[in-house]
Amino acid sequence: MSRIIRVSHRFSAISRKDALRILNVSENAKSEEIRASFLALAKKRHPDRGGTHEDFQQVVDAFEATKVKSDN
Repeated sequence: MSRIIRVSHRFSAISRKDALRILNVSENAKSEEIRASFLALAKKRHPDRGGTHEDFQQVVDAFEATKVKSDN
C-alpha cells in the first residue's frame, strides 16, 4: 500500500523580527516561549474558532520563520 504524504516547502518572506512581533514575544525569547505564544495565537485565530484563514496563516508563517532562522 502506498501513502501520499503532502509536504509544504513554502518559505516565508517574514523576517525574524516581524515574526516575533506577530507572535508577541521579545527578540531574545526562548524557543519554548515562542512555541507557547504560537499555540495560544493559533488556537485563538483558527478559522474553526471564529478567526480568519488569513490571520491563522500569518501566525503559522511567523512561527515557521522563527523555526527556519533558529535551525541555522
